[in-house]
Amino acid sequence: MTTNREVERGWRPVRTADGSLTALHPIHGQAAHDLEGARSEARSRYARPCLLDLVEPGATVRLLDVGSGLGLNLAAALEAVEGHGARLQAVGLELDRRALECAAAMGPDPEPGFERAWSAVRLAFVAALEGRGGVLGFGARSSIELHLGDAAAALAGDRFPGPFDAIFLDGYAPALGGALWDPPFLAALAERLAPHGRLATYTASARVRAGMLAAGLALGLPERVGRKGAGTLAGWKALDGPRVSALDRAQAAKLDRRAERLRVSPGGGKPDGGA
Repeated sequence: MTTNREVERGWRPVRTADGSLTALHPIHGQAAHDLEGARSEARSRYARPCLLDLVEPGATVRLLDVGSGLGLNLAAALEAVEGHGARLQAVGLELDRRALECAAAMGPDPEPGFERAWSAVRLAFVAALEGRGGVLGFGARSSIELHLGDAAAALAGDRFPGPFDAIFLDGYAPALGGALWDPPFLAALAERLAPHGRLATYTASARVRAGMLAAGLALGLPERVGRKGAGTLAGWKALDGPRVSALDRAQAAKLDRRAERLRVSPGGGKPDGGA
């Protein structure tokens, strides 16, 4: 495993405004999380919009975490689900093992409740890096299957078929490129989303939103996070109710026209129960 010194020469840990940690990518220097608050972003952009803190006690929640990175989004999901007496079954997809090594080398989060969950995730990362699998959770009820490698290739087959109650899409910015934001990959995510499920991402990119529409998903706006934009929520049915609002009509119309041009590509069919 990479030593702490080698990790520091690559991924550089930084403290964010809410006291939690994130890290800067060793090549392009982009932070893995919002510098206004990494912990806050994980909760407010991913766990809360996907309603993971409102699950029924005893339920099992299936999560697909694309771009697991430092594990903060997984920690927010674990904290929310197990905090309600439910069970999380997560699949994590991460290309760069150095991100997992960086997380394993980081110090604790200053908020005890969140640290309890993130510590479990970091231990699972260590186990996965050492080839021992990974189990995380407060009471060993929850689990993670971590795949190290290209996410698009991982979803090209039937290894992770779903359905998933929630999908987190947290790759680096669409402007940096990569298949995670392209219509075929978005269609693959849509195929794995449960009829009642929600897909959450931090980006408000029109290209990404149009790709989601082309895959047959409906869009919504989650709650804003500080001064930042709201990101994007997607699901098979029209999104309403807790923690989501509609796009304005003009914006929605532009996205529909853009999505129509993408629908000439294969993929994007709705599962049973879609609307």
